[in-house]
Amino acid sequence: MLKMDIAVKHPLFIGGKWQEANQYDELRSPYSSEKITEIPKATSEETEAAIQAAENAQEEMQQHATVKCS
Repeated sequence: MLKMDIAVKHPLFIGGKWQEANQYDELRSPYSSEKITEIPKATSEETEAAIQAAENAQEEMQQHATVKCS
């Protein structure tokens, strides 16, 4: 049996920064049930922060764009 040693906990990327999530879900191998990784499960607050950061980034990029997008 192939042994995987890649159990990594992935953070969230919000507003240009990596941050630990408040909750995680485990991803397990369907073959061996071995834990492969932990996937961040964003809370509603983390989701709202990501949306706000994306909207802010879009506004900033539009200010610097040579051609305005509508």
